[in-house]
Amino acid sequence: MTEALSLMYGIDLPARSIVGLPAEQERTLFLVGTLSLKQDNQVCLLEVDDDWLQITKRSFNHPAGEIWFMSSSPVDSNVVATCYVSCKLINLGNKYSSGKITFFACLFFKYSIHILLVKNMFFGDDTIRSGVGLWKMNDDESNLVELVQYAPPPKTGRCISAEFHPSGNKVAIAVNNSVLMADVTSSLKIESSTSIDGKTPISASVWNPHSNGSILAVAYDTLVKGVDVRSFQEAFCIKRVNSPRVRNLDFNPNVQHIVATCGDDFRVLLWDMRKVDMPLKVLQDHSHWVWCVKFNPIHDQLLLSAGSDARLFLNSLASLSSESIHSLVLVPDDSYSSPENVLGDERLEKMEEHEESVYSCAWASNDPWVFASVSFDGRVIVSKVKRHHKYAILRL
Repeated sequence: MTEALSLMYGIDLPARSIVGLPAEQERTLFLVGTLSLKQDNQVCLLEVDDDWLQITKRSFNHPAGEIWFMSSSPVDSNVVATCYVSCKLINLGNKYSSGKITFFACLFFKYSIHILLVKNMFFGDDTIRSGVGLWKMNDDESNLVELVQYAPPPKTGRCISAEFHPSGNKVAIAVNNSVLMADVTSSLKIESSTSIDGKTPISASVWNPHSNGSILAVAYDTLVKGVDVRSFQEAFCIKRVNSPRVRNLDFNPNVQHIVATCGDDFRVLLWDMRKVDMPLKVLQDHSHWVWCVKFNPIHDQLLLSAGSDARLFLNSLASLSSESIHSLVLVPDDSYSSPENVLGDERLEKMEEHEESVYSCAWASNDPWVFASVSFDGRVIVSKVKRHHKYAILRL
């Protein structure tokens, strides 16, 4: 019988964020946030049926604007955080507009190139608004129920990420070059904050799963810095990462000190935070910027990466995995010691079903063998790790 590996679904709106639901352990669910300037935006709840035959969608209107980032509560699968941007439409009939905003538009129809230069436009003024919203999805409603919103002061920049603390009671909000700790139970009241001395805004942030919720890692410029949120002191720092700019990072969930980064150098780098002079491993699968990297939450030798080359890669990093560490103290078993039955450090899959930039990927929370990706045109592809790779990892 042919093994069904991938299902495809079209959202029909631009999108750049997809996440699993860590609090959902029964159903295969993903959330996708849309990014449309002209149409109403949505949070789309996608469910894959148990027979792996189809994907069904439930849409919730997102009234705040374009969704640039999204995260799901680790304790309540119905609660989602979004980082949004909303804009007022401006009439570009004249070369110059009135007020604070100056536009100059150049249209080169021959090559279908549309260039819009914007001057003196600030997030937080009357034209562009950015913020973080906490929402609840109710089965009997088509609109998200607003729980609370946070809007940064005018002209401070765009809200880049909102990462739930592992307890679900706090959210780490990245705004331009600052990290804010907000209390979910107190209407996102800002409890503490710190600034990052970077030339460019923060690209991404993620909690270190081995720190009991005390260390948040942030990526910016060509650095990854760990911040102890109890004192806002530096916990670690990795320099010269993915020059000219690091875009995303993720921690190995089962092995301390191992972190993966990706960025504008087309590469995925694996680091040991205790020895940061050079990466442990370099993956050069992509041919353009790499936007997202994700470790499998259970089988940590599996690593996803997504990029602007419209590709998604699945790699095995057995030498850096918890399985490799455990195998050092186990007695070898001849039944699975042959090279053809064991995965090493190798590329497992090259997914080319997308046609535009793949900005985000995620693992399912209920099934460690299922993963999904979304490209800018709204195409979602949900896939399975191939059976023979699965059996090799499980030593079956």
